[in-house]
This record gives sequence, structure tokens and C-alpha cells, in this order.
Amino acid sequence: MRRLVKEEREKLYNAAPCHLMLNHPGGEAQVDFGEIYILEQGVMKKAHELVLSFPHSNAGFCQVTRSETMEALCEGLSSIFYYTGVVPNKIWFDQMATACIRKKDEQGRPVLTEGFSRFALHYGFEAIFCNPNSGHEKGNVEKKVGYFRDNLFIPEPIINDLKAYNEELLTRCTRDNSRPHYLKTGYTIETLFQKEIILMSAVTKVPYDYGKFEKRRVNKQGYICYDGCHYSVSPKYVASYVWIKILANELIIQDHEHRLITSHQRLFEKEKRST
Repeated sequence: MRRLVKEEREKLYNAAPCHLMLNHPGGEAQVDFGEIYILEQGVMKKAHELVLSFPHSNAGFCQVTRSETMEALCEGLSSIFYYTGVVPNKIWFDQMATACIRKKDEQGRPVLTEGFSRFALHYGFEAIFCNPNSGHEKGNVEKKVGYFRDNLFIPEPIINDLKAYNEELLTRCTRDNSRPHYLKTGYTIETLFQKEIILMSAVTKVPYDYGKFEKRRVNKQGYICYDGCHYSVSPKYVASYVWIKILANELIIQDHEHRLITSHQRLFEKEKRST
């Protein structure tokens, strides 16, 4: 039966693959992560580039992150929103675990995680997820990830202050958008992006606090454990509970009244220790 269907299908359709041009209405964006390498404190480290691209104008903006966690996704996107001053109406994602869970609703669509659902509601955009293994559905950002890797991160950048570097990186992205559009002759990417801005909503003046709070017990050595890594706390809190606030690149430790005890750079290699 399968052989028969294959033979009849070949009579009706061309066996060669067909690629159709996608329609990209203005005001929509696509998001993806890519792997890069950076030099930090003289040490080569693996990092990530978070890229937000606008297919209609081909404008793109990038941020360097230390991970692909939900906190990194929220911090990177909000930085781009406040830099451009606008929020896309719809943003296309692949089915990344940081934004959606492996669960479908009644219509078969992926369900957003609670934290990312609140983030999207705060900034007022609709999150749309591509089908599994379908990178061509957001091909613009897939190409932009490779373009930024080749043009911004080779050779490996020296980063000693990640926040300052990311601020400068957004300026470099704007300069890159001044080149001519690859398809629409007579226009630069920036010119088309400025026309696209009026189709989007202005970013809210109230930043979203994406930090996640969890409770931890301080062990006898004066450390708490989070995600397989260990962080020191003041010795007087041994055997008591403290609150930790988890951010993209920082872990803040507070007492039971949420007063600051100390803070650490967030670690991502298992069994690492910060003192």
C-alpha cells in the first residue's frame, strides 16, 4: 500500500523539493540562541548569542549570555526592547524549554511556562512556536545567528564587563543595520526598520522583574547549593534557611526578611564553588 501511494503521489506531484517564499508582515520578530566563545579574565569560555531579528526589514539585534536559561532569555529580550523602544506584536521561537513546556493545549499548541507567560503578558507580545525540527519556519533568525557569529564574534571577543559589552553590542548592531537590504534595492535595513517601528507598540516604562526566588538551607560548611553549584553564605546562617534570587548572571542571597546577605556571579558548570 505504501509503495502504491508513493507511485501515485509521484504522478500527481513533482518529486523534487519545492521551497516557497515566506510572507513577513512588519512588526513581527524571530528569536534564537547560538553558541559562541569569549575570552573572560584571560580564559576561553563557551557562551551564547541571543538574537532577535525582524524578517520584514532584516534588522537584527544581539546580546551575549552565559546560558540559555529563561532568565537569560528574559534579560536579553528586555534589553533589546528598551534599546529599540518597541516590542514586536508576535515573536517566533523554536520549542525551547526555557519558554515552553513539553505539553500541548487542546489545539495541539505548546504551552508557555508560567514565568515566560508572565514576561510575554507584561510586554504585550504573542509568543508563537515553530513545529519541531523546522528551523526553516524562522529562517531569518537562523541566518542572522550565523551572520553575527562570523562578523561580531570572530576572533573571540575579550569581555571583562558583560553588561558594558552588551550595551556597546547593541550600538554595533545598529551600525550594521545601515548596510543595504539584500533584496529591496535602494533601501538600507535601518530605513526599513524605522518604517516597521510604527507597526509595533511602545515598550512599557515599568521593567519586568524576572528574578525567581527559592528557599535553601545553609549546610555546615556555610554554603547553599543551586543547580549543582555551591555558593558561600555568612557562617552565622549555618543550619538556617535563606532566600536566593536567581538572575541571568547573578545569584543574590537574602535572609528570611529579604535583607541582602551577599551576591555571587552565577555559575553554570556543575560542582563549581563560589566563595
